[in-house]
Amino acid sequence: MQEPSSGEQGRVGIQVETTSFAVTPGDSVSIPIVLSNHGLEGDVLTLAVDGIPSSWVYTSSASTLLTPGQAQEVSLTIQPPHSLQARAGRHPFNIQVTSQSAPGQVFEVACILTIAAFSEFNSELRPQRVEAGQPARVTVENRGNIQQTYALTCQSPNDALSFEPGPTQQLQVPPGEVGIAEFRASPR
Repeated sequence: MQEPSSGEQGRVGIQVETTSFAVTPGDSVSIPIVLSNHGLEGDVLTLAVDGIPSSWVYTSSASTLLTPGQAQEVSLTIQPPHSLQARAGRHPFNIQVTSQSAPGQVFEVACILTIAAFSEFNSELRPQRVEAGQPARVTVENRGNIQQTYALTCQSPNDALSFEPGPTQQLQVPPGEVGIAEFRASPR
């Protein structure tokens, strides 16, 4: 279990239970954050996130009015889309809190968002019906968020055809890209 992260700079205080978060694209992770005003007068504390797309971030309150000595919990939600834009892996980001009364009063907490891998693809055979001696091609579009290796196996009814370059090919396709395998069928 990771130790809570907290700190303050002048009048701004922030506390989070952990600085490492994991999420599957399309799902969300909620981060409870305690903001505190250590100043001698009321202040509005503004919450921001840097390092991940702002379209992934939602908050219960981007700006929070706090009286002197007051602390309040706000919730920050991160929801990466179920798309290849949410690349699998570890992504550093910062949670920032700024004082409206003293804009130089900024406190940052360094965090890590680990996005899980997911696989999704689309494939197509052209032409749909392969004639002996004619070239054909299979395209595979990787719609997941990590590089994938796809195995293509060619077969014919009653094993009547042989395939060049061979009955099995492998395609390594980066996320968001298309791989192409070409082959030719011949009568045995």
